[in-house]
Amino acid sequence: VVVIDALGEALDHYSALPMIPNGLRHGLDDDDTIARIPDDVDLIGVSTMFPQGWIIDRSLIFKIRDKFSRTPIVVGGKI
Repeated sequence: VVVIDALGEALDHYSALPMIPNGLRHGLDDDDTIARIPDDVDLIGVSTMFPQGWIIDRSLIFKIRDKFSRTPIVVGGKI
């Protein structure tokens, strides 16, 4: 099991969110998050905690799907 804490692993990092004008993400950007997923992964879980973050999380999930097209993705949390 590998856990990627996209916020906790980059507390001092902010990146632009193209889908939200003037929006900023706190923590790892999509590419950095995906780079931490092992290539031989059997299952990917994504936790999303806040409904307003769904548009951001959805974008990440689509990018994960592009790289890991044959790996099941499970999404949960408080959405």
